[in-house]
Amino acid sequence: MRSQAIAAGLEMQPADVMWKIDDLNKRITSSLHPGWWLLELLPLKRLLYYNSDRHTLRPHLGGPRRILPGQKVHVSALFKNNYKPYAHFYNNPEGWPEPMFWNDANSHRRLQNLSDLWEKDIFDECSIQTLLDDLKRGQPNLDALDRLAFMASFDACKAAISGYEDAKQILSTFLKSKDRLIRLSTAVTYCELGWDLLLQTTDGELVQQITEDVSELLKGDTDHRRACIYMPSLCKQPDLKAGLISKENLKQLVKFCDSERIVKDEEGTSTVAFHSAQALSMLMKLDVGLAYRLIDIDAVTDITGALHSNCRPALVSVLSVVDALAKHESARGTMGPTVATLLKLVKQFDDFVAPAATRVLCSLLPEGLFTTEIKTIVYR
Repeated sequence: MRSQAIAAGLEMQPADVMWKIDDLNKRITSSLHPGWWLLELLPLKRLLYYNSDRHTLRPHLGGPRRILPGQKVHVSALFKNNYKPYAHFYNNPEGWPEPMFWNDANSHRRLQNLSDLWEKDIFDECSIQTLLDDLKRGQPNLDALDRLAFMASFDACKAAISGYEDAKQILSTFLKSKDRLIRLSTAVTYCELGWDLLLQTTDGELVQQITEDVSELLKGDTDHRRACIYMPSLCKQPDLKAGLISKENLKQLVKFCDSERIVKDEEGTSTVAFHSAQALSMLMKLDVGLAYRLIDIDAVTDITGALHSNCRPALVSVLSVVDALAKHESARGTMGPTVATLLKLVKQFDDFVAPAATRVLCSLLPEGLFTTEIKTIVYR
């Protein structure tokens, strides 16, 4: 509504809406609690969706809300990997897009192609000035730094951040913070903007500190999600990538996305699985040699085991990793048992999972190693 008001000519102050990483991973609470169901079952008079001048007494029976022409959905919903939409677009063939990730180039392209049904003010460049003005006062604010790091991953916002007077100097003070998360969030912005971290300290001290910070988060008991979210951005800096893509860190990422953790569906587990799988997927795009490292640490079996996940967004990312591994002969030799699982995923006719599973099968099939097994499963 704010964007529409500005477009109509209303002058407004820059938005001061704080974006938080943790908000994207909160559990979704159903609004249809027992008390509300009573209203859903009663024949209460209400407007019809398709005609605002007509009414009905037919009980709603917990039916989905309709998104009517002129209404918009906030794009932040697409960054909540655990969100299952119940609302439907009224009289519109557009479906709900697959989840997006904040520093994924493919997600950025899909965002640009979204229709006018989506509200994109989360990327409002005007808020950059507000964020940097607040940070200029010298008070570390993790939520503000996270929002800035998020926006820095988008091309449309990079120039606005870099063009702010003394932006680099303002943020450099937070690289020296004693708070690990403050340091990391600031470093993410630096890496997304292409600023050199080595210029901030001598002998690569800061690079070493950031590398250790991420490793400690991965091995610790909390903030696994943040480590997974930050890694792809940090690895855009060559010196950081060399230290971050270590065997120990890769083993932790593989561990986080395995099927047993996901199936348990414990608090936060599925979101950690999603972010770790997504991190592996994006890291493989940044480093073509990562597949060999995963093969060296015998991660192929663990990763293919995650194909039994019940977390659909994580499953799509896992399939992307498996597809990259399937292109290597040394990995394909252990993937025979996964063909049956892949075919089951294809037969589910899921708009997101089935295409990803099909791509993996196409990577496996050219060698002809599994033709007999595939025919057996198809005609069984």
